[in-house]
Amino acid sequence: MKTFKYFLLASIFGAAMLTACNKEGKDDKPATKPVIEITAGEAEGSVVVKVTSDWDLTSVKITQKAGAETKVLADETSFKDPKNYEYSATLEFPAKVYVANVSVDATNVKNLSNTQSKDISIPEPAVDPDAPVLYNFAKEFVSVSRKAWNENHAAGKIKQHTESTGLITDDVHYIPDVTSDPDASGLWTTYTVAGKTYSTAEAYEIATIGFLQLFGYDTEYALANKTGSSDDATWHKLAPAATLSTQIPAPKHDYTWSWGSMPYNESGSTGVGGTPIDANGGPLRYGVPADGTVGGQANCATILLMKNYAKRHYSWSWNHEGVVSNMCGYTDSSRQNEVANKFFGTCCTKRFFLMLVSFYEYMLDNNLMDTSSMKDDLVFNNTALFGNAKWD
Repeated sequence: MKTFKYFLLASIFGAAMLTACNKEGKDDKPATKPVIEITAGEAEGSVVVKVTSDWDLTSVKITQKAGAETKVLADETSFKDPKNYEYSATLEFPAKVYVANVSVDATNVKNLSNTQSKDISIPEPAVDPDAPVLYNFAKEFVSVSRKAWNENHAAGKIKQHTESTGLITDDVHYIPDVTSDPDASGLWTTYTVAGKTYSTAEAYEIATIGFLQLFGYDTEYALANKTGSSDDATWHKLAPAATLSTQIPAPKHDYTWSWGSMPYNESGSTGVGGTPIDANGGPLRYGVPADGTVGGQANCATILLMKNYAKRHYSWSWNHEGVVSNMCGYTDSSRQNEVANKFFGTCCTKRFFLMLVSFYEYMLDNNLMDTSSMKDDLVFNNTALFGNAKWD
């Protein structure tokens, strides 16, 4: 009996020891250092940091180094979840720096540390953002024009719209210019590139010259010799054509103040059935006339039309005191033939301004530095924006 008691006690004691050993073995986890994961976020130039640890974290420090600039993004010593920490942000890059190194240091209660780093980059611009080149002009021309167009929206503010009336009564958008269309504050739109500010008329001429040079037309020779016209044979060609890396051309005419007297004028016949169309009603049509109507899509532009308009517009001012022309008409058969019988009606200066904005926006959106891939039949469905719809 006594032997049994000793056996029972030994068994109980042994089981207790085994339990204690098992418990101690289960809780005494290996001492491991924190695990750090650094990845680029979905947004351009963003970073996501994740730190996990079997033991409670005591500190996490995140540092960014970009160029000569170093700054602390996070320095944490207390944690809502001490075993899991996450940080995300869009990094701020210093000027002309396109790669940032993100470094993470993490320590846990076992005094074990880990360090990881990763480069996060943003696309380097095609050219120096401070350079006076067409690429930077295009960016300013598009962004400022869009903003001005959307912010200025009121009836009865646009002057000199036809030969017979003084104001456009439609509730339309417009881009204020220095001559006749200030905004509600009595101001007008300006464009600043590489430290130089241009008026809308100057920007319009730069955009026109730039467009022609990008397609290989030698505007300098044409202006010096007065040889340019709508006929390609009258133009000397650049070899090679300009690119968006080409220097911004200086305005050659006295466009600073001299818009045409009626830059919104699109009055007259569309050449289809002889029916007059009110100004700002969009008389320029794209398609084939049939039975007094125009098939195809209304209010479009193609590279072919833009080339024709730009050449005519650029040379017109030589004999007209350097002012911006009011319009270019496509109401007779000779003019329609120049645009392959695809356009009919009258296109005003302000409409062509929007075509130029869309042209440069197309180049930027498609990462194009030259026009070698842009064919004459490329369609811009932009001129319908000459109305009361915002430019989204």
